[in-house]
Amino acid sequence: MMKNEPVLPRTVPETRIGVWFQSSRIWNDYVLLPALEELWRLAAGTIASNPVVLDAGCGHGVGVEWVATKAAPSKLYAVDEDQALVETAKRRAGMLGIDAEIRCMSVCRLDLPDNSVDLVICHQTLHHVTDQESALREFRRVLRPHGVLLLAESCWPFLRRLPVRLFFRHPPSARRIADDYLSLLKRHHFVVDPARVSFPRPFWTLARPSQGAGASVDSPLCHAVAVRSEGDETGDRT
Repeated sequence: MMKNEPVLPRTVPETRIGVWFQSSRIWNDYVLLPALEELWRLAAGTIASNPVVLDAGCGHGVGVEWVATKAAPSKLYAVDEDQALVETAKRRAGMLGIDAEIRCMSVCRLDLPDNSVDLVICHQTLHHVTDQESALREFRRVLRPHGVLLLAESCWPFLRRLPVRLFFRHPPSARRIADDYLSLLKRHHFVVDPARVSFPRPFWTLARPSQGAGASVDSPLCHAVAVRSEGDETGDRT
């Protein structure tokens, strides 16, 4: 880090209830794994064989196990800002027999080379980040041209619900609807095909069914496959 360079903002720490919930079978079976499976379906044909993968916000490492099985990565990086979660993820990765590097690191300041990753998976991480612009700049920087970002996010129509606000913690930057996240991706020179975007409404979001052009406005979730464009518009750190 250069002298006098400002320290990039980190994430808002999760509550104890939040940490517990993200280690539960409910989270694994009804939140994390269904989202990853849908993103994989949406991304069909876009991901390189035996990719170098970054799991951005790996938590307890359940997603690491999924990546090892589904993507057969040649190299797997996984990062989280919670050292205790990183240690758990390391233990999971150690049983998988893959080349994996699990580190305590901010998604706003990735200690990875430019153009070194084929696939970034960011599941329910970005809405905890106080500076989402920095995180997306880093994702784009480490991705190779035509590399893929799989993004799953909770949106403000869900996060503003009273039980969510009572038991979990999110920064003001989380107050985005699905269209805001899609615009943010495009602003950072990711190509987003509408056919590779979905607005799920699983039962646990308590969201009413919605269809048509307005579905993204009140959607509780946004799942998007974003492809890094060629060129180097935002590939450098700022």
